Amino acid sequence: MSQEMFANEIPVPVAVSGRMWHPLETGLIGMPEVPQVIIRGPYDMGGCGDLEVIADTSSLSGGRRWKSVVWECLETRPDGTLPQESQDRLYSACQTRITPLMAQKPWCGLDFKPKGVAQTCELRVVIPSSTWCGLSQLTVGVTLTRADGYKAYGRWTTRILPLTRIPAAGAVGPTEVTVSPQRLQGHPVNRLRLEVSSESDAQMIGRCSCNLTRAPNPDGSESRVVVDWYYGEVKNGMEPWLFEMTKILSDESASANVLEIQLRGALMKPNSQWLFYARVAYAIHGAEEGSYVPFHISVGPLEAPMVKVNGPYRANNEQCSFVLDASGSRAREIMYSLDTLGRRLTEGEARMLQNSSLPDINSGLQYMWRVRQLAAGSDDQQDLIVPSAMVEIAEIENSRSSQLLVKQALLKEGLYVFTAEVYDALYPSLVAAVNTTVLVDKKENLPVIMAEGPSAKIGPSDPVEATFIQTCIVQTTKSDIERTHVVLLMRGIMGQPRSYMRAYKELTWTYKIRDIAGGVSNSLWIYTSADRADLQAGFVYSYRLLTSSLPKESFKLSEYKDELLKAGHSSEGPLRDLGVQPTTDVESIAVLQVDTEPFGMHWGPFAGTLDVLDPVGRIGIAMSDVFRLQQAWATDMPPLEYTFYYGEVPEEKRSDFMAELGNFETDILTDHRLSALVPENAMVPLSDWSQSPTLALPLKEGMYVFEGRARDATGLEAKKYMVAWSHPAYVERVITSYDRVTHLEAYMRRSRQAILQVRAFNRGSVSVVPVCAAVFALPDMYDYDFRSMVEWNPASGLPMPNLSQPIYGAPIVSRETRSEVIAYLRDIMGVLYDIIYALEPDSLGADTRRLQEQYWKDTTSNLSTPLHMEVVAGALAHLSANLAPIGDPELFVFLGTLTSGLVERVRGARGDIRKAGNAPQDLVKTLSYLLASTRPIDKPREGVLSLNISENVQARLSSEIIRTAVALGDVMAAIADPGGPPTAIKQAMPKGEFMNVVDGDLVVTIIKKKLIDIIEDGVQTQPDYQSMLRWIYPQINIAGLGPPGADGIAWAGDADILFNEAAKQCQEAQEDFLQTITMTTISWPISPFLYATGSLIGMNANVTVPYTVQMRSCGQPVVLQGASGKIQLTFRLSPDVVRDRRWGYGDKTPYRVAWWEDREDITAQGERMRRWTIHGCKTSWSRTQEDIVTAQCDRLPSSQGSVMAVELVPRPVNIVQAAPARNRNVHNIISYTLFCFMIRWTILLVWAYKADVTFWPSEKQLMKLLYLPWERKWRERLRRGRLPPAEPITWNPLINDFWFQTKMLWIERLIALFCAIKALRGSELFYSVEVRELMKMRSGDRDVTYERFVDSMNDKDQREKIQYVKEQRSLAAVEGRKAAWQDKAAVEAFQDQEVPASRRLPLHHEGQHGAPEPGASLAGIPGGGSKEEDTSGEDELRAAVMASLEAAKK
Repeated sequence: MSQEMFANEIPVPVAVSGRMWHPLETGLIGMPEVPQVIIRGPYDMGGCGDLEVIADTSSLSGGRRWKSVVWECLETRPDGTLPQESQDRLYSACQTRITPLMAQKPWCGLDFKPKGVAQTCELRVVIPSSTWCGLSQLTVGVTLTRADGYKAYGRWTTRILPLTRIPAAGAVGPTEVTVSPQRLQGHPVNRLRLEVSSESDAQMIGRCSCNLTRAPNPDGSESRVVVDWYYGEVKNGMEPWLFEMTKILSDESASANVLEIQLRGALMKPNSQWLFYARVAYAIHGAEEGSYVPFHISVGPLEAPMVKVNGPYRANNEQCSFVLDASGSRAREIMYSLDTLGRRLTEGEARMLQNSSLPDINSGLQYMWRVRQLAAGSDDQQDLIVPSAMVEIAEIENSRSSQLLVKQALLKEGLYVFTAEVYDALYPSLVAAVNTTVLVDKKENLPVIMAEGPSAKIGPSDPVEATFIQTCIVQTTKSDIERTHVVLLMRGIMGQPRSYMRAYKELTWTYKIRDIAGGVSNSLWIYTSADRADLQAGFVYSYRLLTSSLPKESFKLSEYKDELLKAGHSSEGPLRDLGVQPTTDVESIAVLQVDTEPFGMHWGPFAGTLDVLDPVGRIGIAMSDVFRLQQAWATDMPPLEYTFYYGEVPEEKRSDFMAELGNFETDILTDHRLSALVPENAMVPLSDWSQSPTLALPLKEGMYVFEGRARDATGLEAKKYMVAWSHPAYVERVITSYDRVTHLEAYMRRSRQAILQVRAFNRGSVSVVPVCAAVFALPDMYDYDFRSMVEWNPASGLPMPNLSQPIYGAPIVSRETRSEVIAYLRDIMGVLYDIIYALEPDSLGADTRRLQEQYWKDTTSNLSTPLHMEVVAGALAHLSANLAPIGDPELFVFLGTLTSGLVERVRGARGDIRKAGNAPQDLVKTLSYLLASTRPIDKPREGVLSLNISENVQARLSSEIIRTAVALGDVMAAIADPGGPPTAIKQAMPKGEFMNVVDGDLVVTIIKKKLIDIIEDGVQTQPDYQSMLRWIYPQINIAGLGPPGADGIAWAGDADILFNEAAKQCQEAQEDFLQTITMTTISWPISPFLYATGSLIGMNANVTVPYTVQMRSCGQPVVLQGASGKIQLTFRLSPDVVRDRRWGYGDKTPYRVAWWEDREDITAQGERMRRWTIHGCKTSWSRTQEDIVTAQCDRLPSSQGSVMAVELVPRPVNIVQAAPARNRNVHNIISYTLFCFMIRWTILLVWAYKADVTFWPSEKQLMKLLYLPWERKWRERLRRGRLPPAEPITWNPLINDFWFQTKMLWIERLIALFCAIKALRGSELFYSVEVRELMKMRSGDRDVTYERFVDSMNDKDQREKIQYVKEQRSLAAVEGRKAAWQDKAAVEAFQDQEVPASRRLPLHHEGQHGAPEPGASLAGIPGGGSKEEDTSGEDELRAAVMASLEAAKK
C-alpha cells in the first residue's frame, strides 16, 4: 500500500510524563480523534528466533475494536555474504515468502477465518527463521481501519544480524516523547517512564532451521539478559555516539527493562533534545554484541503560568460591588537546575534561557487587568450604542492585585469583558491571559453569584464538588436561606448544546456565611456534591443554582424546580424527550439560575478482549510450551497499563472447564461463566502493571482461568477472562533407581528450557509463577545418593560405587549428574535473584505505588496490586529443605543471599509482611535450614596458611544468616505498634541427615518503643520463668538512656556511630532516625559463628544460649556504649549444662557472659579479629540459683549480629602430687602384718568349716521363732476377746457394731499408751521383740535362749516321726514284708530315742525340765502312747516352751 494517501494526515500524538496527548484533544462535544499507530518490534535481531512485529498498543480507535488490520511487506534486503544469484532472488522475498505468509496468518491457527472486526491475533505478524533466513533487513507496514472508516498507517524496519548473538528487543509504548521543563506549583515531580521488551531464542536450542545464523548456546548460558540505559543530548541535530553518552546507574524502577526517572535537573533544559538508548544483550557476551532501542525525548519551551479567573456572569452594579478573582492561578516551576530542585533559576541562567535582561522585581506571579466594553446585544460592532465607560475602565485597569474589585455604581449598564494577564516575575515575557464576561444591568434585587466546579472530563479520583458564592443581597436567617436556594444536577448528551441539558436530580447542600476576599463582606458560600453513582460516561453534567431574592415568594421557586425536574418525562417509558422545555419565565418570578462549567466522566478501558495466542487452541504441554496472552482495549485516555492474573480450576468443575475450552464464541455472559470456574478471591497475580499488553510464560500442569486487567491514565480499570489447559506430555512411573535418575534428568531438561525463555523477558513478576512452579516440582533430593561418588577416591583401588546400583531405593548419582544438578539449581537461584531485585514495591507489600510522591494519575487503589512475596518465600523454603543431600555449601550461600535480599527488598519498599500470608514463617524456616547447614572451618593442611577467611564459604554463609535475621527483625518492626507487646516468630530447627543435630527453636522477637520511652524508662523484658523451655529472649533491664544527641552520638560514648543517611530505611515516609527504636532479639539454637570453632580460626570457645540483642532504628544499628550500670542481662541455662558444671570448679565461677567481636584492620597489616570477649561485661552467679547467670554491661555490641552468649569456663586443672618411689623389698611391716592376718583367717576358716557343719538357725527354724510367739499372742487376745473390729468397719452410729468397734478401738489405744509408758519407764516386759533380742545379744545369752527354744520345737517333730517308724515296723513284722516307706529322718530320730541315757549328750533344757528315765516306755515320750497321752504331751511341750520364754525374758 502506498504511503502518499497518508501524506496529509495530522501528526501522531506525543507523550508527556507518561500520558498520551494529541494536538486535537477530544472535548465534550465528541469530536473524533485521530488514531495513533504504535508498532512494537526488534530494531536488531540475531540468532535464529522468530521475528514478531506487533501493533497491539495502537490507540484512539474511536471507542470500538479495529474494523480491519492489514499487514504488508514493503522491502527486503539480502545478506551480502550470499552469492549474487541468491541475493537477486531474496530481493523479491516480499512477494515469494513474506506476503503469502501474512495472508495465511498461521499464528492465528489453521482454522482461522476473518470476521467483521479485527481479531487480536491479526494485530501481530510472526515470521519464523525459516522464512527470513538469508535476509539482512525487513520492512513491514500496517494499516488500521477504525469503525467509522478512518485509516491510519505505520511501518517498521528490523535489521537482521545472523552471526550476532543478541536478544530480540523492542520498545513498549511511544519512542518519541515530549515533556515540559516546568511543573505546576505544588504538584509532584513528573516522571519519565520508558520500557523495552526482551526475548531470547532459547526455544530454538537444537532446532535452528537457518544454516546461515549462529545458533544459541546449548547449555542455556545466554538466558540472562542485561539492560543498560544511556542518555545524551542531541546538539544541532547531531545525535551523540554511544561512548559520548552517560550511563544511568539507578532509577526508581526495580525492573531492568523499565526506566523511570524524575524530570528534573540538567535534563530539563528548555528547548533541548535528548537521545536515550536501552542496550539489551546477553550477560555472557561483550559490549560489542547488543541490541539498541532508541527513544527521543524533546523538552518543550517555557510556558506561561496557568491562569484561572472566577467571577459572576451578571451583576447590578448600581446596588452591588463585585469581585473577579484570579488568585487560583498557579506558577510553573522550572525543573532545570544544576544542583538542587527549586522553583527559581539564577539570574544568569534565566537570562540565558530568555536571551533578555531581567527586571529587578519581586518573585511570584504578577497580575494585570484589561477591561473592554462591548456594544449592547453584540460584540462585533465598531460603535457603542450604550454610554461609554472609558473613564471608569481606566480606573479599574490600574489594579495589580490578584482580585479585581469593581466598586458599587462604578460601571454603567452593558456587557464587559475582563481579561486577567498573569506572568511570573522571573520571566515576564511569558504572559498568560484569560477572559471572562460580566453583564452589568439595573435589575432590582439581583444578587452577584460566582460558581466553581469540575470541568472537562474527570477521573475516579478527581473531585466533583461545586461551590457557589453569593454576595451583595444575602439572606441571613437559616429559614430564608433554605427557602430561597435550590441546587440541581443537570444532565445532557455529549455533543448536544447546553440548552438540551435537563434537571436530573435535586442535590443537598450546606452553607456558610463568611467574607469574600477583596473587601466584599456578608457573603453566602454554598457547597454541594453529586453522588458518583449518578455520574455515567457518555453524558455531560453541570450544577445549577436556583435562587430567589424574594423570600416571601419562595413558593414560586419550588414550583419552578418541580417543573424543571418533570420536563421531558414521559409516562410511557423511562426515556425523556429533550425537546420539551419548561415554559415558565424565570424573570417573571424573580429567580436567578447559575450553572457551573459542564463536565463528563471518562469511559475507562472498553471493548476489550483477552486471547491466548500461543499455543493455538489454548492447549499446551506443561512446563514446555510457552503460553502467550494478549489484551486489546479501546480507551479515550491513553496510555493503557496492563496486568494479568490466573486461577486454577478445581477438579469438580472439569466438565464446565472443558465446555468453555472448546467454545471460541463469546457473549455478554462469557466473563461471568469463566470467573465462576475458580473460587472467589482465588486469582493469583502473574505480572505487575506494564504498558505491554502481552504476557508469555510456561505453566505447570493444570486447568487455568486467566484474567486480564487494563487501566487508563485516570485509573479506571476493566477486566476480561480466558481459559487454557496445560497438560503433561506423558505420565512417568518412577519405580526403580534407574527411573529416578531418568526422571531427574528429564525434569531438569524440560524446566531449564522453559525457565531460560522466561528469564530473558526480564520481567520479575512474570517469572515468579513458572520459576516457583519449577521449584515446587523439584524431586526430593533425599531420594538420591550424591555423597558416595563424591567420597570415592579413584586412587583407593575400589570400583566406582555407581557400578553396582540398587534396583530399588536411592540411586547413586554420578559426578556428572551431580554437577548438572548443581548447575541447574544455580540457574534456578539466578532467576530467583533476578526476580527478587526486579519486583516492584507493590509486589513486596508496599502501600502505594509511589513511596514519597504520587503522580496525580496514579492515585488508584492498591487492591489490584500483585503481591509475589509469599510464593517466592515458599520457593526459598522448599529449596532450603532439598540442598543438604547434594553437599555443596556454595548453594546454601547463594540461597542465603536470596533470602537476605528478599527481606531487605521488603524493608526498602516499606512493605507490610502481614499481606504475604505464610511468608514470614517460610523465611524463618529457610533461615533455620541455613543455620543447620553451617560447619566449622578446619585447616586444609598443617603449616603456616595465609587465607582470606572472610571469603570462605562458611564465613559467607554465617554473614548471610546474620544479615537475613536482622533484616527480618526490621521488617517485623514495621508492622509493630510502639509501646505494644513483643512480637515474635518461631521455627523449630530441622532434623535430618547431613545437618547439625540441634534441638530448640529459632525465634526472632522485636520490641518497638518511642524515643521518649527509651530516654525515660529504657527497655525491660520479662521472660517466662515458669516455662521449662528455653527463653525466647534474655531478661533485659536497660535503664533510661537520656537524650541520644545528634544521630545517637551521646549513646555511642567513645565509639563511632554507624548511622548512614544514604542507607536509612524508615518505615514511614516522614519518619526520621531514632524517632522509634526497636529492640531486636534472636534466640539462636546454635552459635551462628560455628565456622570460627574450626582449627583454622581456633575460636573454639564453648558458648551456650546465644542471643542477638541489638537496638535498631530505620534499618540501622543504634550504638550503645559507655552506659555503665545501665544494662543488665539475665540468662537461664539448660539443666544439662548446669548438671555438668556442678563439680570441678571449687570457688571459681563456671560461667561468664561474652559477646562476639568482629573487627577489621586492627593492625597495620589489616588483620581481622574474630573472638568471644567479655570486655565491658561483669558476670555474677550464685550457687543458690545455679541456672541463672547475670551480667552488668556498659554496652550492647554493634558488631556483626550483636550476639551475646554464656561462655562455659573450662574446668581448672587439678594438679596431683607425684607418688613417692615404691618400696620393692618384701621385708616390710605391711608384708608381715598381712602374713599374720592370713594365718588367723586360715585358722578361723578351718574351725568354722569343721564346727558349723550346717548353718544355724535354719530358715524353717527362723519361721518358727518369728511366727509362733505371735500365734500365741493372737490366741491370747482371741481368748480375752480383744481382737480388732470385724471387717468392714461400720460408720453408722445407729447400730451396735459401730459402738462395739469404737470401744475396742479405744481399748487398743489405751493398751498401746500403757505399754508405751511402761517401756519408757524401763520395764523390759513391754519392750519390743527386737529390743529384747538386742539386749540378749549384748548380754551373750542370745544363743542359749534360741537353743533351748529350738530343742523344745524339735521334740515335737521327733515325736511324730518316731510314731510313724513304729507303725511301719509293726506292719512289717505282722505281714513279713519290708516297710513300704523308709523315712530316713524318722529312723534316725527313733534310733536316737533308743540310745541309752548314759550315752546321750545332755540338752540345755534337761537341767530345767528333767530327762526321761532309762527304759521308760514310749508313753512317757512326747508323741508316743494314746491320743489322750499325745494331747497331754503337747500341753507339756507348750508349757516347756513358755517356761523357756519366761526364763529368756528374765
